[in-house]
Amino acid sequence: MREFFLLLVLALPVQAAAPSPEQLSQTVVLYGRQQVGTLQATGFVVDAARGWVVTTWHFWSSVSEPGVLPPGFDKGVLEVAPSPYMNRYFRGEGHAARLIWYEAAADLALVEVTDLPKSVKQVAFSADPTVEGQQVQALGNPFARNAMWELDAGKVTGSRDAIWRYAHGQEIATSVFEFAVEKPLVTGFSGGPVFNEKGQLAGMVIAAATPDGLSVYAVEAAIIERFVARTHAHIALKQQQKGDAAGALTHANLAVGYAPGDAAVHFARARVYLQQVKVAEARSDLAAAAKRFPAMRMMYQMWDAGSAIAKTHGK
Repeated sequence: MREFFLLLVLALPVQAAAPSPEQLSQTVVLYGRQQVGTLQATGFVVDAARGWVVTTWHFWSSVSEPGVLPPGFDKGVLEVAPSPYMNRYFRGEGHAARLIWYEAAADLALVEVTDLPKSVKQVAFSADPTVEGQQVQALGNPFARNAMWELDAGKVTGSRDAIWRYAHGQEIATSVFEFAVEKPLVTGFSGGPVFNEKGQLAGMVIAAATPDGLSVYAVEAAIIERFVARTHAHIALKQQQKGDAAGALTHANLAVGYAPGDAAVHFARARVYLQQVKVAEARSDLAAAAKRFPAMRMMYQMWDAGSAIAKTHGK
């Protein structure tokens, strides 16, 4: 098993690239307390209306009293020094956040942030996987460089399914791509969005692959999008248990909308439909799940064979 490194590389200050207003509006900085000191990370908005932000699980699971802050401006000029943000956090001015769902193996955490400003926007997911040689940009808050909202250019050098264990014990098993950068990506870049040439989300920074921080790993956008979809599916089933049929179906539909090719979300929506005695709709989702995940085919065939019984209770 290869050893990987959290983004803890030290570096001398360098000239930072300037992110676009669109990129800034989609990105936040997160703070949290540890037994000794404060930890800083980056996150990005995946649902502006709900205040949903994605960041790394290795950050979220290791802090208490989290606070979230969007980019700040002083007389229209972006604040790029860490101290104003740290001071706001210590004064309790950070937006409160609570965990909604996480997937430790992919190093993903989805949190709900209260009262984010209306100026925030959600990222657009790339529909295409990264390819070798592709140009990307990583946006983060490099505490070790005493800077905020730094945009660093990189080039994709490959992608693969990866398995490793962080030094603190968290095990990772997910699809990642590697990209090379000219400046080390350091503490504070974890959870940062990686944008493609179209400004779409290509992935999320999770770890440095080398001690010098010049080779970096990011979770693929498709994995993040599926994670958001499965979060909606999880909420749908919880709403169903609470008797909120409308809420359950809303989240189930959103789940399928985010990841129409994922068997799990189709299966979740089928459960919602069955509970609401919508047999035809449930059959359609079960068929979709069976098509995408062969292990479900026998389950679907058995259910379909007995659907005449189900019809006596519904359509």
